[in-house]
Amino acid sequence: MMNEREYLLVCVMEECSEIQKAASKALRFNLNDPDEIENEFIDLVALFEMLQFVTLDEERIAAKKKKVRKFMKVSIETGRLNLHPASKVLSVG
Repeated sequence: MMNEREYLLVCVMEECSEIQKAASKALRFNLNDPDEIENEFIDLVALFEMLQFVTLDEERIAAKKKKVRKFMKVSIETGRLNLHPASKVLSVG
């Protein structure tokens, strides 16, 4: 028998899987509408709140964005990533 925490952790695993599925479909079918991914993400955040895992820490979020941008630049330099000219993903924010 599971306790409450274990039950919620199983739900977290399921939501992560649903986010993965939504992202995969967006790539396979060239979907530009982020609604499905966003809906699954909100479900995941709700579970994190129920688990009292985390409050959104703007500094940690900014640090993660910086790290992702760093590796995106490496991917561009090595020819593995091509950004649309209008893309703002590498701009700070």
